[in-house]
Amino acid sequence: MKTSKQLHLLFVLFCGLSCMGLSTAEAAEDEARVQVILVQAGNGEGGVDKALRQYAGNLERLFRFKSYKQSSRQTLRLSVPGEGSVSLAGGQKLTIRSGGGSGSGLKAEISWKRGSKSLLNTRINLRRGSPAVLGGPRSKDGTWLLILQLK
Repeated sequence: MKTSKQLHLLFVLFCGLSCMGLSTAEAAEDEARVQVILVQAGNGEGGVDKALRQYAGNLERLFRFKSYKQSSRQTLRLSVPGEGSVSLAGGQKLTIRSGGGSGSGLKAEISWKRGSKSLLNTRINLRRGSPAVLGGPRSKDGTWLLILQLK
């Protein structure tokens, strides 16, 4: 009888520890990393910044500027669902709020601000291997662009 109770207790402990291990593994899968690149685009000379070379085709196809210069590059980590923010050059801030993910994608609400002024609010689906390029506000030196890449 004692052995039976001990086996039962061990079984319950084993099941409890197994469930804790599963929830830890699931929690690790519920985090997303998004590379956020702030770009200053303009019509001056300069071409595409070397740091943006892998995005040159997309930038030149989507926009008609002569120069593209990287101003900030950050990695934003956020829980899914959840939100995360990064500070960018020029007093700008980007917040991504995720409603959920599916396989290789992430449904995201984007909020781009400078101080308390809203620059852009939109919803997009981010996909691994497919950068999203967002056109933003004009500045005295050109136009701000954002490149978002789900990692």
